[in-house]
Amino acid sequence: MRLFPPIPNYLPRHVQPGGITVDDQYVPEGTQVGVVHYSLFRNAYYFPNPETWRPERWIPDAAHGTTEESVQHARKAFVPFSAGPRVCLGQTIAEMEMRTVFARALWTYDVRLAPDATCCAKTPLGQVCEPKMASHIAAMLPGSGPMAQFKKRPDLLV
Repeated sequence: MRLFPPIPNYLPRHVQPGGITVDDQYVPEGTQVGVVHYSLFRNAYYFPNPETWRPERWIPDAAHGTTEESVQHARKAFVPFSAGPRVCLGQTIAEMEMRTVFARALWTYDVRLAPDATCCAKTPLGQVCEPKMASHIAAMLPGSGPMAQFKKRPDLLV
């Protein structure tokens, strides 16, 4: 969800009466503002080597160069379901559903990159494959994501 956020564009908010100052920049009331998750989640200030898939960045471990402070720093910026009073009400169930579906798919199927996939064929191991993303809420254009093939595991054929 960090590398490919479900909402690639920003969720619009309107500045309240009186305006607001953000990073020493005054924003007048009524202005539409927002943070684009895609760019926030690839900000090296919060996520060192942001283009690299490193699950260990979320686990404090000196061997991987992560501390409790660095993990907490990254967690502050990782807000795929928004934060504060505008947080998604379905966040908990969405996360539970994603984990269940993903775990079940990996248990049931052998997965591989499709031989004719053009999105990731030349991406070096460990680097991020970059599918085309469209500015639609929770959607990508058909055929623009990672092309994978699923084959039912032989030991589960019944």
